[in-house]
Amino acid sequence: MKKIGFIGTGSLGSMLIRGFVRNGVIGPENINVINRSPEKPLRLKEEGFSLRIYSNYRELINDSEIIFICVKPNDLPQVLERTGRVFPQTKLVVSTLLAPSLSDLEQIIDGKLIRIYPSVTQSTGRGVTIVTWGQAIGNQDRTVFLPYLNALGKYYVLPENLYRAAGDITSCGPAFMAAMVGALAEEGIKHGISPEIAGEMAVETMLGTALLLLERKLTFSELISQVATPGGCTAEGLKILEKSLPGIMDEIYEATCNRQEAVSESVRKALSH
Repeated sequence: MKKIGFIGTGSLGSMLIRGFVRNGVIGPENINVINRSPEKPLRLKEEGFSLRIYSNYRELINDSEIIFICVKPNDLPQVLERTGRVFPQTKLVVSTLLAPSLSDLEQIIDGKLIRIYPSVTQSTGRGVTIVTWGQAIGNQDRTVFLPYLNALGKYYVLPENLYRAAGDITSCGPAFMAAMVGALAEEGIKHGISPEIAGEMAVETMLGTALLLLERKLTFSELISQVATPGGCTAEGLKILEKSLPGIMDEIYEATCNRQEAVSESVRKALSH
């Protein structure tokens, strides 16, 4: 089984480690990690992962066949100061970063690059990863990497110009959906339902809705029509959503695009120095 290296073991790096081990694509003894602070990898050790903790970035790269970069975008320049910008062609280097783009990374790093955009939901074994293959990635490299994608749930290969729209659904989406469903629970609380019961109702309804869509293969419109009978309460509520929601989603997309571009520009400037 291959040795897999993780640069960064925060929430995303830890989620990937747990997901890969749970699905058997990494043996617990084949995990190499390095992190700016030692506390996070030690927590994984306490969970029973027999990972090897490194202090030297180049040693981790030498000892790993696939290297996942799981740091915040603004930390990438400091990471590359320690790793260098040339990676052996025998290694796969996987960026999980919001920025920079793969096309930008290929101007910065000499190596076989893959970019993925995972989601927090994949800690459950469900969810979607977006992936783009670097120019140096061949068919054999794809074959080597596909088990890791499959271990996280579904994956879709997309060009980078679609990452923002897809990421709002798959990666930002859990937070957006939780905010909307949480607002329904808050409305119940305002009218006298206990917070505990309102929260349980909201979560169970969100889960049941997802299962209906999946198991019965319903479209969103079909499910809406099954619930919203003409002249009923749901239909009246939907009128409000139909009036306001499209504009809100446009604003959300514009806000996430602007933020991503700001982060990308910050990282580009830092890497150009």
